[in-house]
Amino acid sequence: MEHLVKEISEKHFINDPIKLINGALKSITIANPAVNLDADNKIIFRSRNSSSTGSQVSIVSGGGSGHEPSFAGYVGEGLLSAAVAGTIFASPAAEQIRNCIMRRVDTSKGVLVVIMNYTVCASIYAVFTLDSIKHVELINAIEVVVTDTN
Repeated sequence: MEHLVKEISEKHFINDPIKLINGALKSITIANPAVNLDADNKIIFRSRNSSSTGSQVSIVSGGGSGHEPSFAGYVGEGLLSAAVAGTIFASPAAEQIRNCIMRRVDTSKGVLVVIMNYTVCASIYAVFTLDSIKHVELINAIEVVVTDTN
């Protein structure tokens, strides 16, 4: 990790590389009061009092934070219900994804987990196994794998 921190700090103008991700996520909640932050799990999620919360299937996605973290910007009405951020250039951990589904989104209408088709991201989501949530927690959940390349 020290090598990564040193490499990042030499190439970017940031105050503290360790706090970079939570700082970026916190700024999203300041810009958009309709979302909240679970800082421990790096989850941006829609507020419970949002107008359509509970009336639709919850959609969850996420990925590494080498790109802003980008998926957090898509949380909102008619978009994602929550986004899980990994560390810099690393997918979120399986426990983060589980915490997102079990604690941060409404599961009453079901959950759609959108998995980005990077090898690491897809394997982390696979390890997390939606089957365990579907069978143990009795939640209707499905996954779809998408890619942005041809």
